[in-house]
Amino acid sequence: MSEFIFLYRRPPTQNPSSRQMEERMRRWQAWVEKLEKGGSPGTPRAGH
Repeated sequence: MSEFIFLYRRPPTQNPSSRQMEERMRRWQAWVEKLEKGGSPGTPRAGH
C-alpha cells in the first residue's frame, strides 16, 4: 500500500490542565520530528 492516511484519536479525558496539554504537544511534536528524520513524515494534503 503506497498511500494511506493516519488518523489519530486520543482517549477521552476530563479537561486536561495546561501542563498536561503542553506535555502531550511536546510528545506529539517529538514523534513527528522522529518521522521526519526517518524520511517518512508524509505529505500534507493539497489545500488543507
